[in-house]
Amino acid sequence: MTNRLAGTGKPTGQRRAGMYLRISQDTEQLGLGVKRQEEDCRKLAAQKGWSVAELYCDNDVSAWKGKRRPQWERMLDDIKNGVIDAVLVYDLDRLARQPRDLERFFDVCDASGLTNMASVAGSIDLSTGDGKFHARIMGAVAAKESDDKSRRIRRKAEELAKAGKPAGMSHVYGYERIDGNFVIVPEQAERIREATDRILAGDTLGAIWRDWIARGVPSAKAKTWTVNGIKRVLLSARIAGLREHHGTVVGPATWEPIITADQYQRLRTILLDESRQKYARVGRRYLLTGLLFCGNCGEPLRSRRRGNKSTPGYECAKKPGSRACGKLGRKALPIEEFVTEAVLTALDGPGLAKALKARRAAHNDDSKILDAIQADEAALEQLAADFYTDALISRAEFFAARSKLTDRIDANRQRLAAISGTAVLATVMGSGDELRAAWTRAEEAGDLDKRRAILKAVIDRVIVKPVGKGNKPFDPESVEIVWLA
Repeated sequence: MTNRLAGTGKPTGQRRAGMYLRISQDTEQLGLGVKRQEEDCRKLAAQKGWSVAELYCDNDVSAWKGKRRPQWERMLDDIKNGVIDAVLVYDLDRLARQPRDLERFFDVCDASGLTNMASVAGSIDLSTGDGKFHARIMGAVAAKESDDKSRRIRRKAEELAKAGKPAGMSHVYGYERIDGNFVIVPEQAERIREATDRILAGDTLGAIWRDWIARGVPSAKAKTWTVNGIKRVLLSARIAGLREHHGTVVGPATWEPIITADQYQRLRTILLDESRQKYARVGRRYLLTGLLFCGNCGEPLRSRRRGNKSTPGYECAKKPGSRACGKLGRKALPIEEFVTEAVLTALDGPGLAKALKARRAAHNDDSKILDAIQADEAALEQLAADFYTDALISRAEFFAARSKLTDRIDANRQRLAAISGTAVLATVMGSGDELRAAWTRAEEAGDLDKRRAILKAVIDRVIVKPVGKGNKPFDPESVEIVWLA
C-alpha cells in the first residue's frame, strides 16, 4: 500500500519537484542566466532523487520592484493544487526578495503540506520553526542587499547625470556608445535633422512616418518605425546635447548635439501642443472633425456614416450625459469642399496674409520667448541639482518650485506655438496654383494630417446651421467659418 502525506492524499514516493528559475535583468533576452540556474538545479534534483515535474521561469523579471511574476504565481497555484510536492531553487533570493513574498510562500506551503525545499546554496527545512527562521534571516539579508544595490544604482545614476554622461544604453537612435560616450551615427543623425526640419516647416509625424516606411528607413534596432517611435526620438533632449534625469534636463551632455537648442525648443512646442496630442489620440479619419460645431446647441459635430452607411457625414450625436441636441446632420463632402476652397482662396489673397502678419506682430519676438524658456529650463537644471545631487532643498520644496517653472515654460511654449503656426503658413500664402497643387498632392497621397494642419492654422471653428428637414442641396449660407484672430 502506498504511503501518503498526512492530510494531503499525496503519495510519498519520488518527489515531484517544481523548479523555479529567475533572473532580474536579461536585456538581450538570451536566457543564459536562467540556463545556468537550471543546469545546477537539475544536478541537485538528481542527487536528491527528485523528478522535475514542472519548470517555472521568470526571465528578466525583478522580485524587488513589485512587478507581477507570472511563473511564480503559477508555481503557488500548483502547490495549492498538489501538482508538485517539492521546490527547487538556485538560491533563496531567486524565490523572494521581499519578506512579504517569502511569508506568502510559507503560507501556501503550510496550507498544502509542502515541506521539501532545496537550493543549490543549501537546503531549507520548511517543516520546522528553526528552518523557517533561518529562511527569514536569509530573506532579510537578501532584501537589505537589494535595497543597498538600489541605492548605489540611484546614486551612480545621479553622478552620471550631473557629469552629463550617458547611462545604461549602448545604442539609441542617432548615437552609438563608444568608449563610454555617445558618438553620432551620421545616417541616423541626418534622418533626425530631416524630421526636425519637416516638423518645423509644418509637416506632420504621420506624413514623416509614411514616408520613412515607404523608403525603408530602419530604426535603431532595424525594426519598423511607429509614429510614437519617431515622436520619442524628436522629444528626447539627447539629440540637442542635453542630459535628462527622471524627465528633467539637468545640464549639458558630454556628447555632440544633432540639432540646436533652439530647434529642440521649437520641436517640443509643436509636438507637445495639447490640441495636437488630443488629435493624435482620437485618430481623425475626416477632414473637419473637431472643427465643426452645431448651429443649434454649439456642441462639436461627430463624423458618422449616414443613410446607407456608405456616405460619410457629420452629425450632432446625442449621447447620455451630453449636451448635444442630436438634431443636425450633414453630408461630409460638400462642407469639406466649401471650407477647403475658402481656406485656399484666403491663403492666396493679401487679406489673410495681412491678418496673419498682424497676429504674429501681436506677440513678442520669438527669440525672446525662446530665451525665457531656456532661462526657466536652466533654473530647472539648477533645481534638480539642488535636490538630486546636493540635497540642499526638501522634496516638497523641489516639487513646488518645479511646478511654477514648468507652468511658465508651458505658457511660453503656447505663445511660441501661435507664432509657429503663422511661420508655417508663410511658406504657402500667396502661392496661387502652386498652393493648390500642393494641396492636391497631399490629398492624393492620403495625407490628412498635412491638410488639417493648414486648416487648423487659420480656422478657429466652422458653425453648421440647420437647413430644415429633407434632402436639400448644399447651401453655402448654412456654413459660417470663424477665422483665427
